[in-house]
Amino acid sequence: MFPNKSRFASSSSHPIIRFQLRFQEMKQCHDTYYNIVVEDLASGKIVGAASLIVERKIVRNLGKCGHIEDVVIDDGIRGKNLGKRMMDQLLHVAAEIGCYKVILDCSDKNVAFYEKCGFHRKEVQMAKYIPMSKL
Repeated sequence: MFPNKSRFASSSSHPIIRFQLRFQEMKQCHDTYYNIVVEDLASGKIVGAASLIVERKIVRNLGKCGHIEDVVIDDGIRGKNLGKRMMDQLLHVAAEIGCYKVILDCSDKNVAFYEKCGFHRKEVQMAKYIPMSKL
């Protein structure tokens, strides 16, 4: 499904049925998951993907916060403005559904890209990974 040695490689080890089951699971969470998948029609390969996940807040006047996750572009197609176009579309969706803000986490090497998309640094990202054996 995804080319080897790409940003998609870690996802390609799962059988297609697991992707289909996850998609159905996400689809049942109406108005929560907005996914973009870009296919190179010539090769039939997926070359880009990005997601917007909507968090419904208890605070902030019961507002909605958008979380952008998993923005990936195949190395062979970078530099063609595809990432920016995907971000623009996710930000458009977030505005249309009433998100009061959109946030994301990224590595330092990607900061310039997200700044071009209108984002700015704010506070600090922290993470705690839970060992798979405990899930």
